[in-house]
Amino acid sequence: MNEVGILFYDGPCAVCHRTVAWVKRWCEEGIRCEPLQGPEAQKLVPEDWRTPPLDGVVFWERDGQVHLGVDALRAMSPHFRRPWRVLL
Repeated sequence: MNEVGILFYDGPCAVCHRTVAWVKRWCEEGIRCEPLQGPEAQKLVPEDWRTPPLDGVVFWERDGQVHLGVDALRAMSPHFRRPWRVLL
């Protein structure tokens, strides 16, 4: 499986953990999940996007594009199985 990007989430957030579980269930391609508080996020995510108050999940694409919140889910949508690929 090729990794297409990294989904960064708020590590202590229960809703974020549910989002990660949902992504793992519906993703056809490799999206790795890492906490925003981790070392990988420090290298790839702008500081204001990983400093509380957090505005949502962040999706970092292999080409370097970074998306926040709902835009992150939309950017990941081509990698989801149907029906989610079409709905997002």
